[in-house]
Amino acid sequence: MLEVFRRFRQYFALLFGKGGPDDALLARERAVLRITQRNHLQEMQKATHRRIRVLEKCADLAEATGDTNEARRLRGEIVECEESLARTQAAFQEAADTVEEVKRAIRDEEERIRRKTADALFALEAWKRGQMPPRPPDSLSPPDSLRFIAAALLLVLVACCLLRLSWYR
Repeated sequence: MLEVFRRFRQYFALLFGKGGPDDALLARERAVLRITQRNHLQEMQKATHRRIRVLEKCADLAEATGDTNEARRLRGEIVECEESLARTQAAFQEAADTVEEVKRAIRDEEERIRRKTADALFALEAWKRGQMPPRPPDSLSPPDSLRFIAAALLLVLVACCLLRLSWYR
């Protein structure tokens, strides 16, 4: 009996594409990692800005006290921090763009799933009333409509097999 259900699940995975719950979970995990990376880069930017402000104040203080060597060293550190900040900002912008793309892809996938679910519920309701629609709903493309019909036939076949198994007991 479990073998029948396993094969049934595999058939539906092949029928409706390989994007199952596991793939959706992995996509969400990757999205969380990218969002975490973006947030980390944002914190690095803030820390670098704070460090530059502190170094500038220290350099100004060193110049005011007449310590030119220390002021020169601090100004060199400021230049290094600004270069680091430029690299961090570029990485942050890239990460932010990636996060937006991932969010958009997740929203699109959720909308596609909502449409497919609504279409399936529509067809199921029509089937329960005994009024199979003359054609699949408009949102299904021809290959999807064939898959839908094949899935419905498979459900009927599985139901017949289960009834036969129950007759033999």
